Amino acid sequence: FYQQLQSSYKDVEDFLQKLNDESICKKPPTVGNQKADHVDFTKNEIDKTFSRTEYCRACPWCGVQKKSNGGNGWEPKSDTTCAKRNKKEYYPEKTTTIEILTGDKTKGDMVKKYNKFCNGNGGNGAPGTANGGAPGEKGDQMEKWQCYYDENRNKHASDSSGDSNICVLQKDKQNTEEENDRSYNSFFWKWVTEMLIDSIDWRKELKRCTNNQLTKCNNNKCNNDCKCYEKWVKQKEKEWKQIVDYFKTQPGFEIFSNNYNYALKALLNVEDILTNIKDGYKEVKGAEHIYQMLQKEKSQEAAVAGTGQKNTIDLLIEHELDEADLCLDTHLEDEDCSDDEEDHEEEVYVNNPCATPSGSRHRALANEAAHQMHEAAKTQLAIRAGRRTLKANASQGHYNGKGNVENLNGHICNIDKNHSNATGSSNDPCHGKDGGQVRVRMKIGTPWTNIVENPTLYKDDFLPPRRQHMCTSNLEHLNRNSKGLTGANASDSLLGDVLLSAKSEAKFIIDKYKGGNSPAAFQDDATICRAVRYSFADLGDIIRGRDMWDLDSGSKKMEGHLKKIFENIKNNHPAIKGNPKYKGDESKKPAYKLLRSDWWEANRHQVWKAMKCALKGEKINCGATPYDDYIPQRLRWMTEWSEWFCKMQKKEYEDLARDCGECKKNADLCIKDTRNCQKCDKQCKTYGDKIKQWEQQWDRMQVPYLILYKQAQNTAASDLPSLYGDLKNQYVIDFFKELQKTIKNSASKRSKRSTDAITTDPTTPYSSAAGYIHQEMGPNVGCNTQTRFCGESHKDYAFRHQPHDHDTACKCKENKPQPKSDVCTIVKNLLQGNDGKTQIAACYGKSHKEWFCNNGDVESIHIGACMPPRRKSLCIYNLTQPNETNTKENLRDAFIKCAAIETHFLWHKYKENDDKIEDLLKEGTIPEEFKRIMFYTFGDYRDLCLDTDISSKANKSTGVGKVKINIDAFFQKHGAKNVQERKMFWELNGPKIWEAMLCALSYDTKERNFKKEVHTKLNKNPEYTYSTVKFSDNKTTLDEFAKRPQFLRWFTEWSDEFCTERKKKEKKVSEDCKTDYDGCEKNKSGSCANACKAYNQYITNKKEEYDSQKGKFD
Repeated sequence: FYQQLQSSYKDVEDFLQKLNDESICKKPPTVGNQKADHVDFTKNEIDKTFSRTEYCRACPWCGVQKKSNGGNGWEPKSDTTCAKRNKKEYYPEKTTTIEILTGDKTKGDMVKKYNKFCNGNGGNGAPGTANGGAPGEKGDQMEKWQCYYDENRNKHASDSSGDSNICVLQKDKQNTEEENDRSYNSFFWKWVTEMLIDSIDWRKELKRCTNNQLTKCNNNKCNNDCKCYEKWVKQKEKEWKQIVDYFKTQPGFEIFSNNYNYALKALLNVEDILTNIKDGYKEVKGAEHIYQMLQKEKSQEAAVAGTGQKNTIDLLIEHELDEADLCLDTHLEDEDCSDDEEDHEEEVYVNNPCATPSGSRHRALANEAAHQMHEAAKTQLAIRAGRRTLKANASQGHYNGKGNVENLNGHICNIDKNHSNATGSSNDPCHGKDGGQVRVRMKIGTPWTNIVENPTLYKDDFLPPRRQHMCTSNLEHLNRNSKGLTGANASDSLLGDVLLSAKSEAKFIIDKYKGGNSPAAFQDDATICRAVRYSFADLGDIIRGRDMWDLDSGSKKMEGHLKKIFENIKNNHPAIKGNPKYKGDESKKPAYKLLRSDWWEANRHQVWKAMKCALKGEKINCGATPYDDYIPQRLRWMTEWSEWFCKMQKKEYEDLARDCGECKKNADLCIKDTRNCQKCDKQCKTYGDKIKQWEQQWDRMQVPYLILYKQAQNTAASDLPSLYGDLKNQYVIDFFKELQKTIKNSASKRSKRSTDAITTDPTTPYSSAAGYIHQEMGPNVGCNTQTRFCGESHKDYAFRHQPHDHDTACKCKENKPQPKSDVCTIVKNLLQGNDGKTQIAACYGKSHKEWFCNNGDVESIHIGACMPPRRKSLCIYNLTQPNETNTKENLRDAFIKCAAIETHFLWHKYKENDDKIEDLLKEGTIPEEFKRIMFYTFGDYRDLCLDTDISSKANKSTGVGKVKINIDAFFQKHGAKNVQERKMFWELNGPKIWEAMLCALSYDTKERNFKKEVHTKLNKNPEYTYSTVKFSDNKTTLDEFAKRPQFLRWFTEWSDEFCTERKKKEKKVSEDCKTDYDGCEKNKSGSCANACKAYNQYITNKKEEYDSQKGKFD
């Protein structure tokens, strides 16, 4: 469908234009006498396209009035003419001038809406004045308002208070009736509401630039859009200050003890405004940042009494400025970037083998949950300090190495070991790492071990070698008494060492993965980027005091340094000192928990950029700042563990396949005490031992996962903290809560049959550690053959002690040499004395000619297939006898006997009317037509062995049904058919079965004895050797031909016979009618008529058979 669609509509615009051409889109939708705009999908006017009708829109700001044309009904009052137009006189000392930025309301795009302002045609520092021209597209987008308050002056008749409290728009004709004015109350709330609406629209429009899941590296556009956004925020900040200044000129604040801030804060109820916006304007999708800020603000006020000096709009503006700052930092004008990143959110779905039901499709949501955790952290930062406050600048730091800080300004990639406050050679972050000379980091097979210094506490935690040898030497050996870390610029100096560690770590990873000795699978960008992200996130946990590996000597030193440095930042940072939001932060666990979390959030993007510095030379694109640092370390390490387990398992599988290759190919060559078996058996034990070591770790990791996930479910409703285990587990529980919310939200968009409907729904794959692994790493996780992390009895279970396709090879010591049996001796004894007509072991000579196209002859899924008469009477007696199929040797001999008897009867039928054919065989040549019959027969026996035979097996007590039961019983293993063993059996014995067929051809039915000379000629002819004999096309070998689907072989056989028989009947017509076909019309009786009748009947019957098979083929 998609390919055909592309032929006419190669891009989305063509397709949308086609939608526009539909009559339903051309005609504006109407409700009564109200109508909305017609639909045009090709224009960037989403709000207009999906707007309500005029009737359903929110009430006008200034109310309604009777229609001015004298007609019935009402019309809205202009929102700039709320107050009466009397000539007004104001006292300058009681007048406040407020300049308001107004967007072009004809534009839905925020950048276009404020295009003139952002490009300098109005606003701060722009040419043009605020009081010149009309607002909007004809002017400079700035409106000058003057707000005036006076008690009992110029009161309006409609104003019962007697106070004059209005705002007037200053236009060309001031202090006249043509001047526009409105009450201050209307002016105030209109500004607040429109500011909130614009904030929501900005967030939605800039989502492609600020959401790391969507970010496309289009720096110039995003940079320009972010600049426009920043200008808008700063202008709104200025306007709000002017509005608040005027607010303070009014009386009546005595009840608030003249505390204007408290009064304003009490007045603002943003939640109610958001509800009104949702009801009257648009869906408030995109207002999540405002809601989160309100909730966090409430919780902060409750926790820190007397800190609420800033009102909601103050906080929102600060939050917007932080977001604009982050947007600009993310999209620098001069930064190179790849065009490979997508600008749309790609929802990843996984067919998860550990979900319920197994293999069901679910969306990968851990990253989305981490994104929500990150948004919450940004909100916390905005409320407590602000991103711009805590954003450090490494170029402002002071370093023992006396590195030139000027070259860091805007160029963090220049950072090196000279920009460090570490002591001695530890200014190289990788100094002393990677196990000395052993080099164990990033090496397949390096064990993940418990943290040996405290194995009891860390009994369920296994440390990645990557983390154990992470490049943090400079952070472990900081001179915290240095000038750089004790002064007011300690935050900047600390950032320098963090960036140095990050850059060095990323370079170390790349050098390891790109090294000449690394496997090819290590060198793909996705693998490298995953490792870099893991280290980025671990560095974030170290800074925030969340690192699980915190009891070794190096980590203890690092934590001690960080506590002291953040103590200094809290006490001496000019913008943090005295901040009540961090009161008591030193007593939290970890110490300075809030400040450390906020500092990391404010600077994490710089840390990621430093890591990307190491990637530039390799042209590796790892994308925008990831959210891995908001996925708990326990879960990240578990995911990383699965990745390295699969690397190990894949390597061990390759070694196993190498040493057991001969055993898999030919079991007869792999028996006890043979070299092949000894080599294979040793490698099987090695594989099993390695898998067992990792399996024990996996078993121990699953337990805390299940407990913590359940804990999150149990506490989600009450939102209470958990008390399970170490305090660091609370981060996991909090993440699981967010993940469960995300699952629930995602489920509401999906069908009920494929939904993770509620957080306790067992169908969600995230309810188990195995499900989590597959959901985040994919169905195979990178493992080879054994790919499932659940289902211990499943053949694909990852921790199976031997791969299922090596079951037979790994049991080679149980194999004993098979008693040698001469195939031709078996055949000779079997056929001795037979004339080609007398039955042998309940198998009979060939008499059927008709093809069988009845539905009952084949399985229901193969209806339409026609069974050859040869196959209908196929000799299978020995295969129906349980005592002849109960051992490997017996089953082999049963196939040999059946194939020999079948060939014996087929040959007798084939040659009975032509003695010359017998002479041809005596010369050592098999007629090509009969060789084809032998190919078809051989293939049918293979299908019986591999259970790929399509004939009906409804009768289990006899015939093919009984054969299936016997062969299944022999190969039965672990409750399922062992397909691999069946194939191995056939590969081993197929040549012997072919040999039996050649032996049967060497039996003379007239003399009733075995002709050794004939067999010798056939056996020596390379054209009939099993490995080289070919079908009549002289290309397809016997083994290849037998693997073709049975239906296709039968269809080919049918066409062979049809072409042969039709020629015979045409020849008969020609002989009896003397001419080709005219005789059939002229002669109504006699031999000609009979020949014609026979020909026509044959063609009619064959046409029905052909249609039946064609229907199935199609």
